[in-house]
Amino acid sequence: MEHLGPALAEALVYNISGNAARSELDKVSDPLKKLVVKQVRSKPWLEAALFEKNLPGDKVEEQDRRIFLQKIVT
Repeated sequence: MEHLGPALAEALVYNISGNAARSELDKVSDPLKKLVVKQVRSKPWLEAALFEKNLPGDKVEEQDRRIFLQKIVT
């Protein structure tokens, strides 16, 4: 998981931020919940994924991304 965690977090954030259809968000959010609950290092992985340059939601402000991350982790 140490090697796959960052790639998994990136894929989940990429899909949640605009690549997945609304009907697929439930299917994407379940692995996200499990990642956060079971992996201690999930917060840095998700943070790195949220602040990548090629994120589909490029119009989202940095503060909104931080709030989203905080809500996911808590």
